[in-house]
Amino acid sequence: MAGEGPAWSTDPGPVVRPYALTRGRTRPAHAMRMHSRLLTLPSPAARQVVTPEARRVVQLCRGHGCAVAEIAATLGRPVHVTKILLSDLIDSNVLMIQPAEDGADPTDPNFLGEILAGLRRLPDRAGT
Repeated sequence: MAGEGPAWSTDPGPVVRPYALTRGRTRPAHAMRMHSRLLTLPSPAARQVVTPEARRVVQLCRGHGCAVAEIAATLGRPVHVTKILLSDLIDSNVLMIQPAEDGADPTDPNFLGEILAGLRRLPDRAGT
C-alpha cells in the first residue's frame, strides 16, 4: 500500500518538536506566571512575526491581553515552551507583561475564575 503512510498516524502534516520551537533553549528570559497577562505592543515589530505560533499570540494578546495559561492552551503547547516563545516576543518588543492591577491576588477565587472562564471559552481541542 504505497503512499498511505504509517497506520498509526492520523495527521499527515509534519510535527514540530518543542525543542525546535525554542531552538534548544530550556529557560525563558523573562519571569512570568501562568496567570501573567501579556499585551501586544503597538509597534511595527508585531507585523513582522514569522512563525504561526507568534502570529497567533499577537492576535490573542491584542486589546485586553491574554494570560500565559490561555495562550499555552490555545497553541496546544506546554506552558514552559510557551513561556520561552513569549520571552522571545517580549525581547522583540512585540509583547509586554501587563502590570498587575492594584490588589490583584492570584489566589483569589474570582481571579482564578476569570482564568478558568477564559480557558473554557477556547475551542475544544479533544477532537484534534
